[in-house]
Amino acid sequence: MKQNVSRWIVLAVVAAFAGVSVVTALNYALSDTAVLKARAQIGKWQKSTPSQLSAWDIGGVRNAVRNGQRHRPNDPNLYEYNGFLYGLQAMAAADLPELQYGMLDEAAANYRLAIQNRPMAPYAWSNLALSLHRREGDRGEMWQAVDRAMKYGAYEGGVRLQLATVILERWEQAGEARQAWMRQIANEAGGASARRLRALIVASGQESLILAN
Repeated sequence: MKQNVSRWIVLAVVAAFAGVSVVTALNYALSDTAVLKARAQIGKWQKSTPSQLSAWDIGGVRNAVRNGQRHRPNDPNLYEYNGFLYGLQAMAAADLPELQYGMLDEAAANYRLAIQNRPMAPYAWSNLALSLHRREGDRGEMWQAVDRAMKYGAYEGGVRLQLATVILERWEQAGEARQAWMRQIANEAGGASARRLRALIVASGQESLILAN
């Protein structure tokens, strides 16, 4: 009799753990589905950001990302997604400096967390540099982020464009090494990336210093 009781207790414990495992697996699956949808939406916004985005649109995507973070708190991709979403809100708040700066602070904080979990992530570094540039944040940290992004993402078109924005708008502060890098990528780039890069250079008024004759 005692053996039967012990056996039932063991079976009950095993069943309880199995139930927890099934629930956990289901939660992860649901989280992954939500994050995949959020990632797809973020990808669309990265390629072509609508001129008008409501807080509701951004908030829904952020909720999906945060839900994913509850299951994967150290996932650097999720921190980068959050940083991007705060950056979008900062762009939308251009007429409200206090709100814009608050959003840029949140963006920078998320990019720092992404870097903590993946130190060689070029887009996290370039986005951190851009956030600090727009925020008028710590210049030492900003230039460190620029240098890391140059090191880890030298051949990434998106990284080059982000860094070009910072370097061109702070040309006199950039220093000779970064100016030389700017000249190099400007004269080596091809295709759509080259056209966008050239447009940034022309808009900055620095084309005579950068572009080869």
